[in-house]
Amino acid sequence: MGDQKLSATNTEKPLVSIGMPVFNGETFIREAIDSILAQYYENFELIISDNASTDGTWEILGEYAKQDERIVLYRHNQNIGMMKNLRFVLTRARGKYFMWAAHDDLWDKNYVSELLKILMENNNYEVSCPKVIKILPDKSVLSTHEFPCLNGYGTIRRIRKTMFSVQGAWFYALFRTHKLSLVFDKVVSTGLTWACDPLLLLEFLLDQEIAGTNHTAFYQRKTYLSAKKYKPQSLPARIKFVSIIFGYTFRTLFKARLSLCQKLYFIPLLLLYLEYQVFVFHKRLKKNFDSFCQTLKGCCKIDSVL
Repeated sequence: MGDQKLSATNTEKPLVSIGMPVFNGETFIREAIDSILAQYYENFELIISDNASTDGTWEILGEYAKQDERIVLYRHNQNIGMMKNLRFVLTRARGKYFMWAAHDDLWDKNYVSELLKILMENNNYEVSCPKVIKILPDKSVLSTHEFPCLNGYGTIRRIRKTMFSVQGAWFYALFRTHKLSLVFDKVVSTGLTWACDPLLLLEFLLDQEIAGTNHTAFYQRKTYLSAKKYKPQSLPARIKFVSIIFGYTFRTLFKARLSLCQKLYFIPLLLLYLEYQVFVFHKRLKKNFDSFCQTLKGCCKIDSVL
């Protein structure tokens, strides 16, 4: 593989590790780094892995590394792919807790402190999630998604409520490093890049290890580049993709800490989970239906003129 490391001489072990894989991120990476360095909670390391960028990303990273000793930089001599780069920053983490950070997103200043508080106060949870606000490149808000209230819910209701509230952006929540490493290795072994976020969250979801708060927000910048780059396009690729998705999902279900009856109950719900998180046929059907209605309206107008 080959990589270069550039880091300060800070030897104090951080409690939190933040991993930022990046490729050609010069447009937004200053905003992202500034947002992380402005966190109220300060005992963290920021591990940034430049995946052989061809723009000015590496030069920008060098500037920041000179200013803050919490930043640890790596640069790959050749592009190793997104999933391997995600795993790379995770394997370099020294903290008990870990979160990924995309080079184009933003975080409230209390993001790390609020999520960390949840995990430190309750050992039953492995991941702590925020409120998600989806924004466009110009920071205008697309939508807001609050973490669901789960107070007083039993096993079935808690999992079901969480399942249909899942946001792909929870991929960037705060995890316990050890458990995340184990689960992410399973996801990487599928060979998939597209839809890795709902697959990653699935085990935490079924084992009731997800908690969250609406006292802090994650701002996910939507550029839609990942869909264009990683979504399967050809028919053979789609068939292979579907078979892998279903295989992983139901293996995870039957290994979950649930009774047999509970597992059987969740089979149809998991099909809906995959529909809403991965396949989204309902959106395509709605789009086609809307297009049909517009065409029909146009025909009616023509008929009225004639």
